[in-house]
Amino acid sequence: MKWADLRLRIRALVFRNRMDRELRGEVDFHLEMMVRRNVARGMSVDEARRQAELRFGSSGAVVERCRDERRVNLAYGIGADIRYAFRQFRRAPAFVAVCVLSLGCGIGANTAIFSIVNAVLLRPVAFPEPDRLVAVFSVNPAPGGGLWSVAPADFRDWREQSRTLEDLAAYSGSGLFVRFNDRMEQLRAARVTSSFFKTLGVQPVLGRGFEPADDLSQTTTVVLSHRVWLGRFGGDPSIVGRQIPMDSGSAMVAGVMPPQFTFPSYAEVWTSMGCCRENTMRATRYWQTVGRLRAGQSIEAAQADMQSVAKRLEELYPKDDRGWSIQVMPFDKAMVRDVREALWILMGAVAFVIVIACANVAGLILARSVSRRREVMTRLALGAHRWRIVRQLFVEGLLISLSGTVAGLLIAKWGIGAFFELLPNSALTSLNGFREGVNLDSTVLLFTVAISMLTAIVLTLTPVWDSFKAGLVESFRTAGPRTHTRREHRVYRILVMAQFACAIVLLAGAGLLVKSFVRMLNVEYGYDPRGLTILGLPQPARNREAFVAQVLERIHAVPGVESAAVMSFDGFGQLNFPFNIDEKPFPNGDIVVRYSSVTPEYFTVLKSRLIAGRRFDAPDSGNAAGVAIVNEKLARLYLSDRDPIGRTIVLSYNNQRLPRVIVGVTSDIRQDDPGQPIKPEILVPWAQLPWLGATLVIRAGGERPFTQKLVREAIWSVDKSLPPGRARTVEEMLSSQVATPRLYMILVGVFSAMAMALAAVGIYGLFASNVTRRRNEMAIRVTMGARRAHILWLVIGEGIRLSAAGIVLGLLSAVALARLMESLLYEVSPTDPLTLAGGTVLLLTVALVACYIPARRATRTDPMVALRHE
Repeated sequence: MKWADLRLRIRALVFRNRMDRELRGEVDFHLEMMVRRNVARGMSVDEARRQAELRFGSSGAVVERCRDERRVNLAYGIGADIRYAFRQFRRAPAFVAVCVLSLGCGIGANTAIFSIVNAVLLRPVAFPEPDRLVAVFSVNPAPGGGLWSVAPADFRDWREQSRTLEDLAAYSGSGLFVRFNDRMEQLRAARVTSSFFKTLGVQPVLGRGFEPADDLSQTTTVVLSHRVWLGRFGGDPSIVGRQIPMDSGSAMVAGVMPPQFTFPSYAEVWTSMGCCRENTMRATRYWQTVGRLRAGQSIEAAQADMQSVAKRLEELYPKDDRGWSIQVMPFDKAMVRDVREALWILMGAVAFVIVIACANVAGLILARSVSRRREVMTRLALGAHRWRIVRQLFVEGLLISLSGTVAGLLIAKWGIGAFFELLPNSALTSLNGFREGVNLDSTVLLFTVAISMLTAIVLTLTPVWDSFKAGLVESFRTAGPRTHTRREHRVYRILVMAQFACAIVLLAGAGLLVKSFVRMLNVEYGYDPRGLTILGLPQPARNREAFVAQVLERIHAVPGVESAAVMSFDGFGQLNFPFNIDEKPFPNGDIVVRYSSVTPEYFTVLKSRLIAGRRFDAPDSGNAAGVAIVNEKLARLYLSDRDPIGRTIVLSYNNQRLPRVIVGVTSDIRQDDPGQPIKPEILVPWAQLPWLGATLVIRAGGERPFTQKLVREAIWSVDKSLPPGRARTVEEMLSSQVATPRLYMILVGVFSAMAMALAAVGIYGLFASNVTRRRNEMAIRVTMGARRAHILWLVIGEGIRLSAAGIVLGLLSAVALARLMESLLYEVSPTDPLTLAGGTVLLLTVALVACYIPARRATRTDPMVALRHE
């Protein structure tokens, strides 16, 4: 296209009226010149004008032909369609509002969930060559053992013996106490091997990453996150190479990472593993790994390679590695393996919402199209092309769907923020790492536009399909304001059933999640969580036992404190150690159980029950004989053949065999979320194993509860340089454990409520229009003697029958799809009959109310008025 032609078309669009005036003036000028020439030849004025028009043609036709040469008629037509659509919308504002809100809810919910799915599941991780990154796990041979982390010694062998991995790195969570302004503060740290940054393919923006020498060094090397570098060190570039004071010695700052690097998501700093005794541990598995495949290698090849490594290690170290295998998984899938299934379920749930919204709007447009059928037929009879009618209706449907899309984007923007507000820091940590990447980017907008266009097509075809199939005579015959075709009646029934079928699927899912969540809230924890607070307690490098004893003494003196104890891990966490009984190994090797250390007051503070034997007491000091208390689950599984008191369990740690005599059996204490089974556990005196860490657990008592400020001051009174960790109540901790099912319950509950509301509005609108169309029929029935109760049941009965049919179809679908939700439920069958029955009753009640209003209106029809209008 030449520039002159393009400029003419742009000018014709922008200055249409002026160009039309100029064109008409030019045509009139030429016509007038021809008239003058004819007059000059001796013709009369009237004859001269007639001859000129015969030769020149009609001025109006000439103007139209010249307009056609501009080739902008399509744009003119679309503009006219838009203006006509807005005139139609002004006549029915309630119809437009319901359509836009329905589509806005459906599109908004889909866009919000898809933006999360896109960021978490579809978009590749933000590392170079992400398809080569893998996560490598140990596979527990016990039934249902699942995927585990790797032992430090096994990691070293994996890295040395693998032929398909270019490199392999390990990392684990930790804490780093750094001195700021004469006060120690704890930073969340990730302890990593020297190959960590190289494996991920990222480099610091300042300084360097870790080097192999750092893995052998006795000193600590750290790399700062960009946020800590700016917030704690003022963005000072000279920090690289300097020593920063810590609780024990100092650490050298090697570099600063770029701002977009936030892996693992909890890490504020990264520290080198260094040379420590844990690197020889083979039985305790707590290092997580990330590897990079060699160029040209596949996941399958790496899996076969690592399985051969696992067999070699099993032969070399049968005590620790017997039965253990290795699983290689794409890194992006491994990061979200805990939430992958749940997110796809949520995506399926919102798909039902958009189906209901489209069915709702399609039903309303179908009802409205009856009154517009004569208009469409008249335009066809006058010569309008069918596709011209389709374009007009498509523009109307597109404007409605685009308005719904705008509303949906606003709802989605709010919904994404609300989703992450409901997402706690302690739950779905893999999802928290993607928070910054969840936004309305081009992929999400393309998805939303695709939904909008598909909706517009559906809304366009609904009212014109029958008109195009039938001839003009047949269409005019059925184009009365109160008649509808058989196909329209069939579509109308299908739309009602589809809405209720989708709604019962969502309602059943929400009911199952609510019931599961209630079961989780009522689970037995084995202790009394009310009034308990946990607080991280840093320890000095020396005299730890004396330090903890002084702290407990000061804590007991704080007003409002009933009792206090120390346990090894924050939040009831434990390490996992293999063990056997009386030096007799189990058939498949040592069993891995939880292992933690506690002070004697621990059982009193928690108010747990002692099943047999005794609790720890003061004589169980660091120099005394090794003793242990086991939980009821361990005693039932492995010590049921005879009295466990007095028997010896042998723990494997750091290639050592540590015998301990069982002195007591305590009740099971649930420490994982309620969806996980209680695990066997061994407790030892904290004085005999202080290096595992220390966490205060305090029970409030008295009329006035203690304050965290007084507790911190009590700790600082023993050592001002040690910063206490963040205090949390156990009830808050337990609440965070059920945060994931709570989030799923809220989301699916919102979607089901949205679906139920849309279905109610849809069935109300359809039945209201149906009553309007059948008003003459109702009038005739009343005239012939029908009672108003009969008329009421005629309308309500049809609605209940259609709703019940849809609910039955939905229940069959819900039962078929229920197995997909099994992993999200706790002690609830996915086909729980009470839940399905409750959802059915609720939806039937909604249908009854939605049908009653138009049915009541039908009973009040005045036969004379109705028949007069006909």
